[in-house]
Amino acid sequence: MKKTIILLALIITVSAQAIQISSTSTPSREPKIEARVEAMKVKLDTLKETRDAKASSTIKREIKTVDPVCAKAAVDVRDTAIATAFSAHSTNLLAAMTTRTTVYKAAFDLTGSARVQAIRVGQEAFRKSRMSSRETFLRTERASWTTFKTSMKACGATPSEINAADVSTSIAL
Repeated sequence: MKKTIILLALIITVSAQAIQISSTSTPSREPKIEARVEAMKVKLDTLKETRDAKASSTIKREIKTVDPVCAKAAVDVRDTAIATAFSAHSTNLLAAMTTRTTVYKAAFDLTGSARVQAIRVGQEAFRKSRMSSRETFLRTERASWTTFKTSMKACGATPSEINAADVSTSIAL
């Protein structure tokens, strides 16, 4: 027991001396480190001043007011046009699916390569109809957004306000 205590005391003493030795730095390094710290402080102060100057100039900018009646009308026109285009797209898709169903049913009255050919023709017609309808919808949606942005500029909105509302191609098809 005594040997363990003496051994622990010796280890603690050696550790304490090692910590003291490592905590003292050489005199040649201290000025260099202090110079770096001072340079970093100066740079930080400069950055803070620049940030504060930018913030105060941003606050001083004139805030435009948007005509609420005009903006509401622009939103209404945009969303009505997109809803109408989506409704037409949906109707076109349903018609294409009905046609495809009819073609498939008729194809199963055929046999062999005639059946395969009829199914391919039906599928290709459906694909073309679907793509055409989708392109028409997307064109209408883009045009609606363009009109909306022009209208919002006329209402007094800033570009950042207009772009914040821009989620073009909002309906994933």
